[in-house]
Amino acid sequence: MKIQSNKYTSFTAKQINKETILKLNSEAKNYFPQEANFIEINPNNKYDIKALLEIANNWIYGMYSNVISYNGKRLKEKELDRCTNKIFALTKQTKDFKIIKSDEILGIMEIDLEKPKKVNLNYIQVMPDNIHINKERSYKNIGTALIKSIRKRFNDKTLSLNPIEKEIEFYKKLGLKEVCKNPLTYEIEPLKNKK
Repeated sequence: MKIQSNKYTSFTAKQINKETILKLNSEAKNYFPQEANFIEINPNNKYDIKALLEIANNWIYGMYSNVISYNGKRLKEKELDRCTNKIFALTKQTKDFKIIKSDEILGIMEIDLEKPKKVNLNYIQVMPDNIHINKERSYKNIGTALIKSIRKRFNDKTLSLNPIEKEIEFYKKLGLKEVCKNPLTYEIEPLKNKK
């Protein structure tokens, strides 16, 4: 009996695109461009889930990394709908996305696609050491790269989110506009609509 292979089954994280971030040159005290990879976490891959768990344990000041990790486990156990709930990461890792290295991940995000024309950004977390511990950030533009990448990935959908007060200026710089006060909601139109 011949078993048909399913060319769509993958047990590795999926590289979606490359983004340019800035890395600190500590000797020269300036930043230089560095390539990072935007990947989709695969809940079928034990290494992807392990990387999320390691991030939750290691990112001490991570507000959302624990929730994203927990939801990664829920996706693995099929408690969340895999078609509408997705987790993405920005990583310094350049190859072998079958085994994601948690210490290479710079930022993570969780989205849901429950509404046909909308991507709801549930959580976004940049590596906390980069923000809270180091006086000079080791990297810049991680959050910007995550937002740009998700907009490219779902370029026909409106990006919607409910920011906390201290995040509002960041999202405004990226072009999101307030559309509702209760709950506070910001959105940006799809890239395909921009000319």
